Amino acid sequence: MRGCTLGVQQVRQFQQVWDKAQPYVDAERFAAVQNKLRSQSGNAVLWKDACLLYFQQFSHMPIPATVEPPMHTLEAVIANDSPPRPPRQPRQP
Repeated sequence: MRGCTLGVQQVRQFQQVWDKAQPYVDAERFAAVQNKLRSQSGNAVLWKDACLLYFQQFSHMPIPATVEPPMHTLEAVIANDSPPRPPRQPRQP
């Protein structure tokens, strides 16, 4: 279970650290990084849910009470799966 939940825990810690940096960073940069961390957090939760639910369908075991319960169903994760975005092009000077 640790592998499925570690990403969620880490990004939440990153968010806490970044929140403490707000007085030392300009508002535009702070908001930009905060938005990226928010997106990363959502992706981590989605990945955690997908892993837990995928393997649960084979094990038929309940998810332990010590693990944050899934926010999505496996069907919703699969239905909302989209192909990866192409890499961003560098800005032209």
